[in-house]
Amino acid sequence: KEPVDTSIAGYSWIPKIVESEESQRAGYMAYLQQHLKTLIDRGDFLLDDIAGDKSVLNIVDPRLPFAMKGTADVLLINRTAKNPLIKLAGVSLVIELKKKVEPGHVPQAIGQLVSCSMKAPLNCYPLSLLTDLNDHWHFSWFSDKHVLTQVTLKYPKNAFRFIEAAVLGRTDSAPPPPSFMPGSFKTIKVDDFLPQPVDARAEEMMERYELMADVVEPEFLMARRMDYARQLVQSMPMYSYMYT
Repeated sequence: KEPVDTSIAGYSWIPKIVESEESQRAGYMAYLQQHLKTLIDRGDFLLDDIAGDKSVLNIVDPRLPFAMKGTADVLLINRTAKNPLIKLAGVSLVIELKKKVEPGHVPQAIGQLVSCSMKAPLNCYPLSLLTDLNDHWHFSWFSDKHVLTQVTLKYPKNAFRFIEAAVLGRTDSAPPPPSFMPGSFKTIKVDDFLPQPVDARAEEMMERYELMADVVEPEFLMARRMDYARQLVQSMPMYSYMYT
């Protein structure tokens, strides 16, 4: 059960200004920076304002029944894994901000989690957070039981403790989990329970070319290897934005 803890006040949204407006973004980024200071001061985490990037979560994947397009507002990133060439490298938490959280916003947050989990590199195990920065903090993640798990917290202090424990859970300096966290808290990726399908026909064709290496021109074999590699890369969600 979540304990009552009012030691951190909620964020005061600027009236009559949408969440994505620049001054509003500056305000909530300062609020997040302030209350995640302990985590950020470690030197290996940073907050990234991505509200202006409308395609960061775009994904086309054969495991999905349809293409997904969109963005979120903020990413919490492990800077030791950050890579300027891979947009979601190091992502630990994807945050969607609303002045007022409503039930209809939850599917959007889950979609962001799915896209982020599929597109992020193999060593990233992101969670999603849908919040009004006041009394609705809705966390979602894929647990080691291969199910979508969701927890809603009321108090900002508890939410920030949850974030810190969750993103540090796989590090050597993981703090003791708060008493209100699930007993066996472990996040996994979509890839861990829904593997990327293999193009059996392309793989079989490449094997045949390799067996013929002694009788085909080296340039021809190299070209086929490059075609096959390009096809493999194109099928990877983390690089799908390059082909859409």
